[in-house]
Amino acid sequence: VSSDENSGSLVKLTGAKNKKFNVDVASTRYKEISTNSLTLDQIKVNESETKLRIDEDIIFTIKGRAENIDEIIKSAL
Repeated sequence: VSSDENSGSLVKLTGAKNKKFNVDVASTRYKEISTNSLTLDQIKVNESETKLRIDEDIIFTIKGRAENIDEIIKSAL
């Protein structure tokens, strides 16, 4: 993934021959805590940043929209 600020990097994942990775692509979510607000635990979504989770243990944060990252992954298959 390339942007104006950074150049992209190629990542190749290699696993066992007869097993598959579980891949999840979603926009980044975060909690906003404000001392003056009466509402608690507001979960917000950052549409310009994506979390790419592979199985349960590997998580990448990517600057870019989730739809674009999903298209890149599908085009590489």
